[in-house]
Amino acid sequence: MLKKLLLYTLLLTSVLSDELKLNNKMKNAYESIQASIALLPDAQQKIIKDEVLKEYQKYYSINNQKSPITIFYFADSNITSKAFERFSLAINKINITGKVVFRGLINGSFTGSANFLKEIKKDNNIKNIDFFPIHFHSFEYFNLNEVPAYALSICNNEQFRFSDCDHKYLIRGDISLRDFFEILNNYTNEYERYYHILKE
Repeated sequence: MLKKLLLYTLLLTSVLSDELKLNNKMKNAYESIQASIALLPDAQQKIIKDEVLKEYQKYYSINNQKSPITIFYFADSNITSKAFERFSLAINKINITGKVVFRGLINGSFTGSANFLKEIKKDNNIKNIDFFPIHFHSFEYFNLNEVPAYALSICNNEQFRFSDCDHKYLIRGDISLRDFFEILNNYTNEYERYYHILKE
């Protein structure tokens, strides 16, 4: 029984590493293993549970708690409301923090910016992202003269300050967030799981 469960653990590890293509099978496998482990003595339960849970949470902890990974989406008023909606849906799917940043006020006033944001949110499924109607410093930091663009940073979003973030990657262009992570995979596999989740 113990050898069989350890084999299941290795199998689950392999499946988890296989580009997150089998989410339902992974969940079923995890539940099945947990049920089988419950039949073992307490000491053996703890050893195996810790190993299985470690592998499972490696990919699924992002569904329980937001990570400090933050995506800045640099935009202006020429970007369509559907583009903001797609960004919001993608951010919520991978459960990380998303922030939309504008270079300056829309129509030169806070009222203009407020009306613009109200309009794009009115008929679109936009939620759980922050909008910054004006943030010159972020554009200067990345030397951005054109939008759209995405930046990946590590931030303390409980007490957010742009200057305190660890800014890692910037990709310019009119692309989706999935495309952003796909391009990023050419430089690092650290964020590969987000691409595979968005690809599903």
